[in-house]
Amino acid sequence: MEKNRTKYWLAAALIGIWGLVAFRFYQRTSPNSEVPAPNQSSEGLKAVVTSQDSFSLLLTYDNPFSMTETPSRVLRPIKLPSPKKVVLATRPKEVKPEPKPIVFPTLDYRGNIKMKSGRMVAIITMDGSISNVGVGEKLHELTLLKIYEDSIRVKYQKTEKTILRNRQ
Repeated sequence: MEKNRTKYWLAAALIGIWGLVAFRFYQRTSPNSEVPAPNQSSEGLKAVVTSQDSFSLLLTYDNPFSMTETPSRVLRPIKLPSPKKVVLATRPKEVKPEPKPIVFPTLDYRGNIKMKSGRMVAIITMDGSISNVGVGEKLHELTLLKIYEDSIRVKYQKTEKTILRNRQ
């Protein structure tokens, strides 16, 4: 019951506020309204100018937005001093030796085996010899990084490569 009373009080307050807003709006927009705006005073509306400005604006510049008028003033070219020649010292380019291309050994990923201990071992054929290699183990300069079902990730001389499983 308490909640219903609160709802009725809030509804009455809401209707009262909106009624006040509508009344003020009607009062300002009606043609026979003589109420001054809140920012204006009635004294300021009756003020009479008794003195003139002590300066005047000289508007002698062209209209920048006019497309039909021609400019009324003559434009004189500006003479700039000729630029001085500046010679920059250049260093000879350093010739970097081209890195030797890394040639991966012939690798063939045959599959993987899960040991009783839970450790995964990849079966790899490298240059014709078959080897079982675990993650982190090295075979010559080749390091096995990760074993997936369909591929392995290997590192050879700072270069990583993914080898796909051979389906033969």
